[in-house]
Amino acid sequence: MILAAVLVAGCNLFGDLTSDRVVGIIVSDSMRPVIIAPDTVQVGVTFTATVNTFGSSSCTDPDGVDLALSASLARIVPYDLVQTAGACTADFASRPHPVTIHFTQQGAATIRVVARMSRPTGPTTTDSLERALHVRP
Repeated sequence: MILAAVLVAGCNLFGDLTSDRVVGIIVSDSMRPVIIAPDTVQVGVTFTATVNTFGSSSCTDPDGVDLALSASLARIVPYDLVQTAGACTADFASRPHPVTIHFTQQGAATIRVVARMSRPTGPTTTDSLERALHVRP
């Protein structure tokens, strides 16, 4: 029981921790889906898509999105709170951001995520990933 309390309070043992709100990190590989959404949706009907950013499971928390909708485009910028002090796990876990979307035009539509892109070589840069879907009447 005492051990559990220490583990839960562990982050506070070393002083107050602070976090910065930053544009989330995404990756472009088939092992880690960034945009999870249906292939087909109905015009004017709201649906939920999930945008996954990635970071330490102990120090990165989803903190909302900026969403801009047009008739056939959803532009999403995901944000995370990233701990700026203290120890963090070295994992690269998905941090889900559910987003409510609707399109007002039938035909082809796009979900575009603009975020920081993690690349195997080179620095993290701002980039975008897209997911096409079909909007039926």
